[in-house]
Amino acid sequence: MTGTTTSKSLVAKVLFVWTALAATCAAAADLEDGFFATISDDENSVLVPMKAGPDASAVPSLRGGVIDQSKHRSAPGGGLELPPIPPFHPHHTGSIRYSSFMDTDGTVTYRRDIQAPCDYGMLVFNIGPSEDDLPYHYDVYADAYLWSDNGGLCILYPDYTGYQTSMSGPFWRPGYDPTTVRFGDLVANPTHMHRISSRILRPPRGASRHSDAINKNKAGDYIVMGHHNFYGINFYKQLKDYVNSWGPNGPSDGDANEFGFAVFDATASA
Repeated sequence: MTGTTTSKSLVAKVLFVWTALAATCAAAADLEDGFFATISDDENSVLVPMKAGPDASAVPSLRGGVIDQSKHRSAPGGGLELPPIPPFHPHHTGSIRYSSFMDTDGTVTYRRDIQAPCDYGMLVFNIGPSEDDLPYHYDVYADAYLWSDNGGLCILYPDYTGYQTSMSGPFWRPGYDPTTVRFGDLVANPTHMHRISSRILRPPRGASRHSDAINKNKAGDYIVMGHHNFYGINFYKQLKDYVNSWGPNGPSDGDANEFGFAVFDATASA
C-alpha cells in the first residue's frame, strides 16, 4: 500500500513539473508576441512586429498584449497540447518577400516581410546619393533595427519574421527586382551587407549631381544580419564611414579591407 501511494505521489510530482514547464514556455512565447517599433524616414511609416512562434501575431504594445485564447488549443481530456517541435538546428539564412494589397477605397499598401534566424539582429537601410554639397557620393538613409530571441525559445522557434509597410511607394522596383530574395552566409559578426532591392532614396534637399554620378547598381536597400547590438552608435558610425568612403562607382577592395565589410548583391542571385 505504501509503495502504491509513493508511486502515485511520484507520478503526480512529475505531471506537476511538466505542466509548470509547459505553462512557463507558453507564457514566455506570449510575452514576445507583440514586440514592435515604429520608424519614419520622411516617406514611410514602418511597423515592425516580431513573431515568437507559428501562431504569433502583432499586438499594439511594445512587449506582450492581449492573448488570443482561441489560438491556444487544449488537448483531449483538458491537458495542454504543445506545438510541434521544429528542427533543433537554427536556419542561418535570411529572406525578404515583397508584396502589396489594395483596400476597398483604392489605397495601396506596400509591404516587405523579413525573416531572420532567432537571436540574430537585422539592420535594414538604404544607400543613395548624398547631398551635392557634401564631399562624398553615397550616404545612408532610412535605417531601422529589429532583434528577437523568441522569448528564449530559439530551440523551439529557430527563426522570426518582421515586416515593414509603406503607403507612399514600394520597397522594391516593380518589374526589375525579384519579389522574393534569399541570402545565406550569415556570420556572427555583422560584416556582410546584402543588397535586397534597387530602390534608391535621396536627401530632401536634392542630389541631382551625385544622382547622376553614382553607380545605381551599387545603391539600393541593404540588410545586415548577425549576433550584434545594432543599437550601438559606434556600429552606425562605422557603417556610415564605410559608405561615405565609396567612390562614384561604389565600394573598392581597399575600402573593404580597411573597414572589414563585405558587400553581396542578393538580388542578382535570387
